[in-house]
Amino acid sequence: MAKVTWNDKAILSLTKSIQLQSMNEATSFLSTKVKDSMLPGTGNIWPSKKPGGGMHQASIPNIAPAPDTEELKDSIYEIVLGGTANTNIIGKVGTNNFKGIIHELGYTINGDKRPFLRPALDKNSDEIIKILGKNKI
Repeated sequence: MAKVTWNDKAILSLTKSIQLQSMNEATSFLSTKVKDSMLPGTGNIWPSKKPGGGMHQASIPNIAPAPDTEELKDSIYEIVLGGTANTNIIGKVGTNNFKGIIHELGYTINGDKRPFLRPALDKNSDEIIKILGKNKI
């Protein structure tokens, strides 16, 4: 008679590995969408602060910021935490750029938000859910 042995450590390890892979794919996807949302401006035009001068056209309020440089785009990071035996897997996409935080939350002189993180998540949540659910054992 055949004997079946349950190897829960191997199954848990494989499951965590698959979950980590899916979360890495999801955070990478979202990071790209956040960066892609930063397009040339549609709002007011004024002299640029970037090296070499020129003019800057801002985005209108409630639209992702219109960058003059790659500074804000380059500050977008993605990180996946957890995945050990008793921890949840958490994916984070964000910015460590002070201007990015100001735009996202609207802490400007006139209080106008130019969010780019949350709208990218909201707009792409269905695709992110598909990415997280596609890798199965």
